[in-house]
Amino acid sequence: MLVVGATGTLGRQIVWRALNEGYDVRCFVRPRSAPADFLRDWGCYHLSKPETIPATLVGIHTVFDCATRRPEEPIKMVDWEGKVALIQCAKALGIQKYVFYSIHNCDKHPDVRPMEIKSCTVKFLKDSGLPHITIRLCGFMQGLIGQYAVPVLEEQSVWGTDAHTQE
Repeated sequence: MLVVGATGTLGRQIVWRALNEGYDVRCFVRPRSAPADFLRDWGCYHLSKPETIPATLVGIHTVFDCATRRPEEPIKMVDWEGKVALIQCAKALGIQKYVFYSIHNCDKHPDVRPMEIKSCTVKFLKDSGLPHITIRLCGFMQGLIGQYAVPVLEEQSVWGTDAHTQE
């Protein structure tokens, strides 16, 4: 199997569980120096480099796609162009199952760019004819960890004001 977004909160859990269940797992991760640089050296790649996709899919029967861009990355490049290239390659190479993690009711919020992209990806995947499952998560707040959880743990202001409270 291939896990796209293998170092994220969700992807890491999928990889861990799959390995514990005895599956052979290949990972697709973003090129960063830490903590996953060693994964790239082992043959793991990222959606921002579509030319790496075909080789990554050879020998794969199932793709788990739980990747999304980081705030500093262009959403169109990773969450749209990268996903389109991945879905097209998966279809061309006869992938048996594509599992896509989306957002609940994303189609009802076209004015929110990440929701619009997820909705378009769901439609593109459906129209591709690739055997797939779409899991629409009701909320995945990984982005809030740095914005809220860490400041709370470090007793810093959450809203970015100068007010200092312990509530």
